[in-house]
Amino acid sequence: MAIELRFGETPITVTGLGSAPDEYILDLGLQFASLTLVVKLLGIVAAGADPSMTIQMETALDPGEDEWISLGNFDPVATSGERTKRDFTGLLRYVRWKVDKLDDASSATFLLYGVAR
Repeated sequence: MAIELRFGETPITVTGLGSAPDEYILDLGLQFASLTLVVKLLGIVAAGADPSMTIQMETALDPGEDEWISLGNFDPVATSGERTKRDFTGLLRYVRWKVDKLDDASSATFLLYGVAR
């Protein structure tokens, strides 16, 4: 079984590093073993010569845990319209995104979507 998923109903705008707010945490239950996800950069506001953003995916058994387990990072995105795809395995029940790097940028807007299998 597979399901299509989106992190948020609208584009996500970030202005710094850190984990997703609670409304972006997805409860996948215990029936999925992998994710294939795409980050699509819609825009980035440069604060320097070489702006880019890197998203990390994390997982946990309890959404209230202080320390989530990293599933890995997407390749950095730097240009509006740029996409990067990645497969993630080793899922626990909950997953969320985290802005791991926001280099030479004051903000970035993106979509995060894909399939859970």
